[in-house]
Amino acid sequence: MKKRPIDELPEISYYAFDARAKTAAEFRSKNADLVEDTLSELNRLYTAEMMCAIYGADVSKSPRFDAFALFVRSLEVLVSSLQLASHRQAGESLVLMRLSLESAATAVHICSCEKALAQYCKSTYKSTSAISNAKKIIPIIGELWGSISTIAVHVNHAHGPFYEASEDGEGIVGTIDVPLAEKRVAPGHDETLLTLISLISNINLRLFEETLLEKSPTHDGWLQMPGTQHSYICPTEELIRKYHDKFVQMPDIYGGKTSVPSPYKKGE
Repeated sequence: MKKRPIDELPEISYYAFDARAKTAAEFRSKNADLVEDTLSELNRLYTAEMMCAIYGADVSKSPRFDAFALFVRSLEVLVSSLQLASHRQAGESLVLMRLSLESAATAVHICSCEKALAQYCKSTYKSTSAISNAKKIIPIIGELWGSISTIAVHVNHAHGPFYEASEDGEGIVGTIDVPLAEKRVAPGHDETLLTLISLISNINLRLFEETLLEKSPTHDGWLQMPGTQHSYICPTEELIRKYHDKFVQMPDIYGGKTSVPSPYKKGE
């Protein structure tokens, strides 16, 4: 660690706000196209939720009312994850991605299982059980949730010093990034986080579609807002496949298992 005189240290407010604002500005400038792609994927979930609210979809009674609230929360949490990603707080961003997945999966579970709903209403529900249930709809969700848990939620060696080869190539040097300025970026760091957010947004949208929408009786392949005449079509399954395949091909940048094998065959 580079030593600095104590009187040269910035105030904690600089670290809390100014340094992060600078990091976020550099993040958006460096990844302008990727950020727009990720916002586009988040907008699919946002639009589906807003259509239900604006067009008066039949979600006014429990458990659909509670489920809708959880899906709204899943989007809010994912947007917060994007914010943390822009601050290059990778671990914290991943923790929120995991929470977003659990919120959406819980919404599915309480709508399909009376026991789960009863436990949810009594505040005795274990949201981790929702992941097992959601695997029936999206098989990859379990391993994805588990990988994020292992890397970001459970404290491990990857949370400690950063190790890299010494300049002479003869050994390993450990460094600790004391938070005094903008966050440095590792190769592939930003793209990996943005890809994961896009993937999870589409997973949550697929769970939303399965739980709160219904097949259109007049348009094959379209989904209809329950209790309304409004319907829409979205290639959610294809987008999950697209972002998952992209994610599993990315390098491991966190020092542990962060990807899961693709269940899709080429050409499917």
